[in-house]
Amino acid sequence: MRDLKGYARSGSGGWLRDLLLLLVVMGIPFLQYLGKLPLIDPDEGRYAEIPREMLERGDLITPTLNYVHYFEKPPLLYWINALSLKLFGMNEFAARLPSALCGLLTVLITYLVARTLYERRTAFLAAVILGTSTGFVLQSRIILTDMLLTFCLTAALGTFIVAAQREGRRGSPLPWYVFFLFSALAVLTKGLIGIVFPAGIVFFYLLLGNRWHLLARMRVGGGMGLFLAVAVPWFVVVSPRNPEFVRF
Repeated sequence: MRDLKGYARSGSGGWLRDLLLLLVVMGIPFLQYLGKLPLIDPDEGRYAEIPREMLERGDLITPTLNYVHYFEKPPLLYWINALSLKLFGMNEFAARLPSALCGLLTVLITYLVARTLYERRTAFLAAVILGTSTGFVLQSRIILTDMLLTFCLTAALGTFIVAAQREGRRGSPLPWYVFFLFSALAVLTKGLIGIVFPAGIVFFYLLLGNRWHLLARMRVGGGMGLFLAVAVPWFVVVSPRNPEFVRF
């Protein structure tokens, strides 16, 4: 424990070394024995069967469950799970891997954001606390849209606050575009919540902090263009193929 405290408090260590350490150590609770237990009904069975049927039918646009159109959620989780099933086979490990990786990546993003805003010790502790939280780890080890959504929103809002805190300094516009990109991916994960959460949180941040001047720095034009380019195409393509989708 003393060695860990000393390691976290030393400010000279490289970011890459910390990330690799977190990846290896935190990878154990997130990935170990991931495929040992059967899928849990109804959610895990549903989110494994939909991408399996996509692969079988050769159709990544229209999700089906038991070969009946299923439009409850947008398709990003289905696409990622379909890729995992294609690479690693039709098994529990492949079905759960994307959600587990999203949880693990959320821990790494937490470290990066905290390291950018604060010091090494704070970043390390934030990542370790999140990565050892029982509920968070368990949610990551089952197939749900929640962990992919958590990953996207953490990346979006994390990059937003990093960019917002660089006031008075010339910084790259990249964090602003990452904010819009991951907000769009959140929409493809769970629909309008990918708009409501980022937009609402940013609105109250600007309102309560009286920081409306940030709107001029947020690259809103280019960012919204990127958002629409990522979030809209699936909705445009799926609607003509399935007239009932718009009514749903």
